Amino acid sequence: MTSRLLKANLAALVVWLTLLGVVGCTGGSGAKPTYEGWKASIQSHADTRGDGDINSLRSSDSQSGQIAFNVIGSEQPDKSNDVNSILLGRRSILGTDWYVFIVGIVKAGDVQDIRVAAARNGTPALVWQFGIEDRASTSTYRTAKLRSRMRGDSAVIGFPLEEDQFSIETAGSLITVVERQSGARWTLGLN
Repeated sequence: MTSRLLKANLAALVVWLTLLGVVGCTGGSGAKPTYEGWKASIQSHADTRGDGDINSLRSSDSQSGQIAFNVIGSEQPDKSNDVNSILLGRRSILGTDWYVFIVGIVKAGDVQDIRVAAARNGTPALVWQFGIEDRASTSTYRTAKLRSRMRGDSAVIGFPLEEDQFSIETAGSLITVVERQSGARWTLGLN
């Protein structure tokens, strides 16, 4: 194993252990597997790594290139309620920098709700906005993923999946996140 690969694996392990302590299981961090608990874990991460600055969320040693923030409810996936997310990127919207996430509630390994969330720096804490529940978009996502995996309608589909391809579109104060393979679209109108 090359020295570079060893360093990358070690860095990924350190990040994973850090996130587990800050963002991970509810028993260790006190974060609840709800959108509010997830937001609190992100705030804690920003406070710990960046003195409250949201820009600290961009740094990752992830080899996949994706920056995930998750709140895990239980060590047993079939009994766990989790909030899983990916930081999709930063966009300047109406002169303000917003960090855009796609966030999903997963119960017993099956995605229940997916929404767009956006955060910006604020004083004394991050300022958040969330899209509303969009059952049709979540259903479109689930159905397409079930079909692509050749599973029946009753099979569980987690979130996010390795093959997911998300893109961000903005128009004025509207943020739209599209999962390209399924065609599912979620929106958030910033206030």
